[in-house]
Amino acid sequence: LNVKPATARAAEPAVDAARVQVIVEQRCTPCHAASPTEPGFNAPPNGIVLQSIDQVLAHLPQVQQQLAMRTMPLGNLTGMTDDERATLLMWIGHGARR
Repeated sequence: LNVKPATARAAEPAVDAARVQVIVEQRCTPCHAASPTEPGFNAPPNGIVLQSIDQVLAHLPQVQQQLAMRTMPLGNLTGMTDDERATLLMWIGHGARR
C-alpha cells in the first residue's frame, strides 16, 4: 500500500502570482477589460473585468468554474494552452494569493 504523506500537497511548488498575472493579461483581459481589445467585444462579458489579480480574486468562483469547464476563454479566442489553464487552476487550488 503506497500512501502519500499528508505533507505531499504542501511540497508541491506554489504558482507564482506574477505568472498568473501574465496568463490573465494574455488570455482573459483581451475580452474582460474595461475597454476590450478583442475584436467584436465593446464591453467585458457579463460586466466582469479581469485586469488585476484583485479583480480575478473578486470573481474567483466564476473564474474557476469557467476554467474547469473549459468554457472560457470563449471559443479559446485568445489561445489559452492546457498548461496555462492548469497553472491557473493550480493557483486557485493552492489558495489563490497575490
